[in-house]
Amino acid sequence: MDCGRRGFGCGLITKAPLEGLEQVDDLSLRLLRRAVRDIAAGTPPERRPQDEAAATWAGDPDGDQLRADFRWSTERVLRRVRALAPVPGLGLEIRGVELLVTRAEPAKSFPIALIPGEAHAAPDGVVIRTGDGAILIARAAIVDEESGDARELGRTAIAELVREPAPAPNTERS
Repeated sequence: MDCGRRGFGCGLITKAPLEGLEQVDDLSLRLLRRAVRDIAAGTPPERRPQDEAAATWAGDPDGDQLRADFRWSTERVLRRVRALAPVPGLGLEIRGVELLVTRAEPAKSFPIALIPGEAHAAPDGVVIRTGDGAILIARAAIVDEESGDARELGRTAIAELVREPAPAPNTERS
């Protein structure tokens, strides 16, 4: 039986390997294997409450963690959207409109001429081409720059917003 790299996944994972698994150190991998073996044998590890004094919070996402590369697969882009929702959301700019995408789904159809990262405002929503398909933006927020308040929009409202011509830049001189 081929158990994959380092023996992990002997029939336990049926989907693509977990991202970043190659960065798991040997001790963590041994502990994970032991826990899986114990659970499979019907003897799960003893439950112990977390020591709150020793706990740390994960940092806020930043940099590349806030972005999606639309050359990725549709499923990977959707995972990034879910990871960033509801706050801050996946930040995108389409036709000059800044959106924070908080929900998306695989698009059932999209213009085949789009290349990854290109968007199309269809009557039922905005689709963005990915490496192997497209996503449909189901919900997004726009932020009022003056007040900082966010307004949630559904798929048709998003499509209408990005379909409107972008405002012309202010060229008046004072």
